[in-house]
Amino acid sequence: MASNLVHHGQSFDDQPLGFGTLAIHLGNGVDAETGAIRRPITLANTYALPYDPSDINWSSSDVNLYTRNGHPNQRYLEEKLARLEGAEDAVVLASGVAALAATFTTFLNRGDHAIFSDTTYISPPTAC
Repeated sequence: MASNLVHHGQSFDDQPLGFGTLAIHLGNGVDAETGAIRRPITLANTYALPYDPSDINWSSSDVNLYTRNGHPNQRYLEEKLARLEGAEDAVVLASGVAALAATFTTFLNRGDHAIFSDTTYISPPTAC
């Protein structure tokens, strides 16, 4: 878990920081558990559950359950991108198909139509 010592994009002399400087520094913080000045890369893909898991919200992305629900590396990247874009939040997904599915299921209703370019990406056939 990261502490609240996170760089918020402020310079020491109150001059605006450039995009490159912000991209490097925004969202970086001191790791509360280890004291590391860069957030650690988490290699875990599954996590220990409590003895009584009956209170777990299995669809939550706020609890480390399994990488499909969310992952510390993903949350750090989402935080960094949101700060860089001046947004409230960001969502990072594993693939373009996941991004399309998330967008469509969020914004389209039954009976709506989606219009696509005829140059939409199609993966090439694979050799056997």
